[in-house]
Amino acid sequence: MNKFIYVDFDTMGTTATVTMGVEHSWRATSLRAQMEEVCRWFDHNYSTYQPDSTLQKLRAADRERSSWPQPFQQLAKEGSSWELATAGHFTMTGPTGQWDPTGLVKAKAIESLAILLHAQGITEFSVNIGGDIRFSDHLDSSALSRVAINRPVSVAAGASAPIMVLDLAQSPYRAIATSGSAERGEHIWTTSSEINQATVVARDIETADVWATALVSGGEDALQRFIGQGVGEALVLTRDQRMMITTGISPLIAESPVPHELQKAC
Repeated sequence: MNKFIYVDFDTMGTTATVTMGVEHSWRATSLRAQMEEVCRWFDHNYSTYQPDSTLQKLRAADRERSSWPQPFQQLAKEGSSWELATAGHFTMTGPTGQWDPTGLVKAKAIESLAILLHAQGITEFSVNIGGDIRFSDHLDSSALSRVAINRPVSVAAGASAPIMVLDLAQSPYRAIATSGSAERGEHIWTTSSEINQATVVARDIETADVWATALVSGGEDALQRFIGQGVGEALVLTRDQRMMITTGISPLIAESPVPHELQKAC
């Protein structure tokens, strides 16, 4: 018997899948509506592809960013802090000089959904948006805590297969994020081309997401900085087929597969 239910909805140009205990089936419809509303708020304010988003209107008005609303100022401040922490390998300024908050917005949406679920008394869950996953603080079930890391080949191409399964249940980490070009094409403002895909596990989803992006952008220089900061663990695949892992990945490798469909960090 399946112990979990899966609540799916489209958001931010991708799919969100929230997994929780089957005992919450009776309120799945209500929870979906609340979660969709949270994601709509982020899209309404920060979307770079919806022409009527607040961000797009601010861009069209050609106002100095210093005069933008406070939430945008705060996001820019946080982006600057991450840029400093990653030595510029993560940035919210694109090649054309345009400010783009996309690198933080999805992580903040994921965390907001986790806060919502915790507030609703749901103690064990996962929130997966586009392959970036935030697990509940309490995490016992291996059916929920195990996640597959795929080869950097698009699932749509039919050749994607797990290269490793990680289990975060007994670790301090509750988030995993993967960056690369397999699913979304070349979307990272890359300064180093040696890393094809990077997966990061961390205590929080923002750290995981930012550093996964930074590792693809910054290559081995970024990886050494990441290791030096001690904020998580990483697995990277290079374009010449090498795999590099930080020392803390080994204890997270699942001893054996579980007989169900694994969540995928992709």
